[in-house]
Amino acid sequence: NRHLIYNQQLRELEELEKRGEILVLRPKIPLMASRTEKDPKIMQETYNQGRELALQEVERIKSFLNS
Repeated sequence: NRHLIYNQQLRELEELEKRGEILVLRPKIPLMASRTEKDPKIMQETYNQGRELALQEVERIKSFLNS
């Protein structure tokens, strides 16, 4: 059942994003970290990827927040 709920939540996010109610930032490349990652190097790299994506999207984020 968990996968059904997850898939429904993804559909809901896509619909909210289409309507412009939310802004979703998605990684451009697959993340190296698993959901239970413990390796500090991999965790740091995952953080760095997210930070870099946010910096690349800062104008889009500002525009969304100001709309």
